[in-house]
Amino acid sequence: MSAPVTLLISKSDLVGVVPQFSANIDTNHFAASNLYANERLKNMIPSELYDAILTVYSLSAWASGTAYVSGNQVVFNSRGYEANQSTSAGQSPATHASKWDEIEMYSVWRDYFKPFLCWQAYAKFLPFHGILSTQGGIKQHLDLSSEPVPNERLGSAITNAQQTADGYFMDFQKYMGDNSWTIDTVRYNLSDTKNTFRPKLRIGIVK
Repeated sequence: MSAPVTLLISKSDLVGVVPQFSANIDTNHFAASNLYANERLKNMIPSELYDAILTVYSLSAWASGTAYVSGNQVVFNSRGYEANQSTSAGQSPATHASKWDEIEMYSVWRDYFKPFLCWQAYAKFLPFHGILSTQGGIKQHLDLSSEPVPNERLGSAITNAQQTADGYFMDFQKYMGDNSWTIDTVRYNLSDTKNTFRPKLRIGIVK
């Protein structure tokens, strides 16, 4: 039995990344789409790279009142840093740059994988948004001040979201090619994956 997939994003991460996404969406309704996105990413990259992402995505923010030792990793001003020597309280990567090394993997996570996950989860979520299974059968939620989106427009929205997600992954692949498939001096073999990445050029919907 394989280990459970770690969810690298939450519903709140989509707010601000995906303009159309609402913070009012029920977390339980978003769960399956979130899981799908994370599983897809895990299957598209080498396990060593996935493990490295797990390490950096959960880094704590740098704290001004904390003294760090060599090897401690933090997030500061949306960048990841690792202390290369002991620091006193208040010695940030901005004020004492020589004591900190930037973590390239954190930037890869921030610039490529996190937005990929947000858009992939959104693309998977769109066809089922507002549709619920109840004891009375399948129900569709309609706000009093709204109306259903036509199938053609919904299909276009799904396709655009999926293409945006795949675009981030293709940008990541280009980044890796430009950097000899190496991040933080570690070389990764992107062919060592469960599934070969193929962009989903057109998404259909069930009418």
